Amino acid sequence: MFKNKTIQKLNLNIKKICDLSNIEYVDLSDVFSDDNDYTADGVHLKGRTYNKIGERLHELLR
Repeated sequence: MFKNKTIQKLNLNIKKICDLSNIEYVDLSDVFSDDNDYTADGVHLKGRTYNKIGERLHELLR
């Protein structure tokens, strides 16, 4: 399992690639932070997590 610092570094690199490629990067890190209860088993997302992701994407598509 990846540690948060590793994930943050990977996400930063992905964002840089997106910026260079003129692709919009959607930061969902707050949805998956340790403070949020986003999964029941460490693998499968809970319904409310999908709702949070959907809300974020909906905001961007307005």
